[in-house]
Amino acid sequence: MLKISKFLHKDKLKFVKNSISNFNCNVMKNSENVLLKVRILFYVMAFIHLVVVSIILLTIDFTEAEDPSLWMYANVRWKLITCWFNLLSLVYLPICIYCDLKELRDEDKELHVKRLNNIRFLIFTSILLPTSIADQVIVSQNIDQFIND
Repeated sequence: MLKISKFLHKDKLKFVKNSISNFNCNVMKNSENVLLKVRILFYVMAFIHLVVVSIILLTIDFTEAEDPSLWMYANVRWKLITCWFNLLSLVYLPICIYCDLKELRDEDKELHVKRLNNIRFLIFTSILLPTSIADQVIVSQNIDQFIND
């Protein structure tokens, strides 16, 4: 009788362990899905903002401005790193949205999604992040110089 009770006890322990591990996996997966949905929401908002700002800024004719210092911007606009940064972001953000939607649907193992993820990580780590950091350094130096003058 003692052996049967130990056997039942071990089964109950296994059941409890399996239940706890399944619960932990489900909780982690649900929290990851919530964070993934929030990330997708921010990507969509950033993309919409970028499109609206691009449409507004690219349609302005700076040669007709009253301030002569703005006339120069019409010729230099495409040479500025900010312009290229924004254009690259217009490509980067839809890739992020697509890859995260595929991950949300558990379809991120497909070959094209893996390749797009590699492109996404390459764009961010080698271009977007260093450009934004350099931009912040330059702006902060200019502000310090402006305050000290």
